Amino acid sequence: MTPFDKVTYDFYSDELGRAVIPSAAEFNTYRLKNVLFVKGLYDDGLIVEREADGIVKAICMMIEIDYQAGGNDTVTTSESIGGYSWSGTKKSLEAKKYEWLKLFCHITGGVR
Repeated sequence: MTPFDKVTYDFYSDELGRAVIPSAAEFNTYRLKNVLFVKGLYDDGLIVEREADGIVKAICMMIEIDYQAGGNDTVTTSESIGGYSWSGTKKSLEAKKYEWLKLFCHITGGVR
């Protein structure tokens, strides 16, 4: 069993106690993309778990980020709506995902 086999809606809702994503179907919409992203880092030796199920926890939280954003990985620097203008920066989904990886995993310099 690989760490990626435990990335399920049951783990997300029961073990992590999270409820932002309402169903397994919606969880699975973003599962494959996030598992493959982290699997590539893991296989290349770029991440190592800090704690038991750290990779699984990080991926579940990454899936939650995708769900909240509707999968839209864009960066908003400014926008104008009618006569109202706003400028600023918004973290991309990738930056938010790396934050979760750093909480649950060590980011290494390369193949060990």
